[in-house]
Amino acid sequence: MVKGCLQVLGHASANSPAIAGVSGLGHMLLTAAFILLFIGLGRVVRAAATGQSATVSDTPAGARPVTV
Repeated sequence: MVKGCLQVLGHASANSPAIAGVSGLGHMLLTAAFILLFIGLGRVVRAAATGQSATVSDTPAGARPVTV
């Protein structure tokens, strides 16, 4: 979005490698988040299919585990 705005406004910094780098890092973080999301969903679906309760075991100190 930033690169597109800079391109439309005609700024020379629209072709900056820094913008591409930040965008690439953002996409890597989104990919990692999706992978973790689908791993968690898979665990819950498998637990529900076998009739077990799915408990989140990696909770921060003092937090209650979530049971589905």
